Amino acid sequence: MLQFMRKHAQSWLIKVLLALIIVVFVLYFGSTRWREPAEALVTVGEKVITFGDYRKEYQNLLDMYRQRLGANLTEDLIKSLNLKQQALDNLVNQAVLAMKAEEMGIRVSDEEVRAVIAMQPAFQRDGVFDAKRYEQLLRYQRMSPEDFEAMQKKALQTAKIQDIFRQGVKVSEQEMQDIHRMQSERINVELFKLPARACRGKVSASREELEKYYADRKDDFRIPARVQVKVLAFPAESYLGKVDVSPEEIRSAYESNKGKLPAVKGQPPPLEAVKGRIAEEIRLMKAMGHAAEQAKKAHDTIYQEENFEAYAASNGLRVQETGFFSARDLPAELRAIRDGETRIFSTRTGEITPVLSSPRAHYVIKVSARKDAVTPPFEEVRKDVEERWAAGEALKICRKQAEAALERMRKGEDFRAVARETGAEVVETGLFAPGTEIPKAGASPELINAVFQLSEKAPYPSEVYATGDGTLVIPRFKERKRVDDGSWEKQKDILKVILLRAKEAEYFQAWLKEVREGMEKDGKIKMSENVKKL
Repeated sequence: MLQFMRKHAQSWLIKVLLALIIVVFVLYFGSTRWREPAEALVTVGEKVITFGDYRKEYQNLLDMYRQRLGANLTEDLIKSLNLKQQALDNLVNQAVLAMKAEEMGIRVSDEEVRAVIAMQPAFQRDGVFDAKRYEQLLRYQRMSPEDFEAMQKKALQTAKIQDIFRQGVKVSEQEMQDIHRMQSERINVELFKLPARACRGKVSASREELEKYYADRKDDFRIPARVQVKVLAFPAESYLGKVDVSPEEIRSAYESNKGKLPAVKGQPPPLEAVKGRIAEEIRLMKAMGHAAEQAKKAHDTIYQEENFEAYAASNGLRVQETGFFSARDLPAELRAIRDGETRIFSTRTGEITPVLSSPRAHYVIKVSARKDAVTPPFEEVRKDVEERWAAGEALKICRKQAEAALERMRKGEDFRAVARETGAEVVETGLFAPGTEIPKAGASPELINAVFQLSEKAPYPSEVYATGDGTLVIPRFKERKRVDDGSWEKQKDILKVILLRAKEAEYFQAWLKEVREGMEKDGKIKMSENVKKL
């Protein structure tokens, strides 16, 4: 366990775990309905996972990350997160867990599900479960009670299995001190930086090479379908002044969730310390309800009268009009909308979408114009083809040079002398903390993890790293210092919670991996050829 934590303590893992523990009052429902073919992707025992299942799970993950990151969730980040594989793994793991739960005799009764739902403050009015409110909130999220209850049942079943792994899990004082010490460390490294553009002059291509490159990658140059839309937004902020939160509602939310809050000296934080945050979450939820009502009214009126602009003008609403955009390049203000790409691009020109939702607003959107996807001929994109080809070839050449330089350094040659001969720039980062961007190198998780594994005895990594802008980087250890900020007493309780959760997760994931590998070996998990189409 300690080895595991040493490996990851310097990365984003600790901060993510901390965030997951602290953020407990946000209500999130991730459910969408896709019209996809019922092609089998994976079979787990008798359970068939279809393409539609996969698309729904993928969309749920995408929605979750959009809620957390908003406009910062770029296409490059989506690719680096490997959401497609995450979605497929989630579905397979859920099916595996369901089978194991059945074998282990783990059951979840309907009464247990109802009890858990009834305790959620979002579904309560004056501290008491409100069936009308429950159905209303689910309807806003385009989810049926049956689907939501099935989701809760799965979550409870998984939680019961995980409880088995919590038994006997302990965290020692020494482990907590070790993690605190590592989190208090600061490191200073020198960076060998060789941008791929430095090798650009070493490559040139004939027309035949460029035409072949284009022919092999036509899809890369395809201009996707694009739409232009008009937007009516109903943000929750506009309705905050119309809602009140009673002390009873705050207390009810606190009592239902205090076990999830980070402990202070082994006890939940007092109500006084968190009531402001709870009140804001409840206020936002209520304001979203008002916004949803107004958005639904707007949608129904516009749908019947077919006059988008007139409704906006008569109700004092501002119509926002976008330029043309593709499904992969939504305007920043629309990226947080759940299922936004699918809903917008499946709407005909001149028609309006259903009411769409983001974590803090509802929308009615009209598709005003559309441009079909097209693949431009070679001559139109020749310059782009040449640039992409040259960038790829230059990166290959520079990578070979950087790898040769790293080999020389690891054999004992002087870092700066090798860098100078290679034509690379050398910069010093200065001391920086784990889990933060590397000064002058960016936020590559792989590079950050590699840097914090360096030491005086092992000053170089085992490989060359590339940053997002195509720069090849080799870090060299220079110094490590510990900052004693006197935070141990303040942090040890939360560190204990984090370590316990990390240990539980580690043991659970190791068990799940072992079970899954065994089922694959026995032929109980079968991947279809359709997986390659994802």
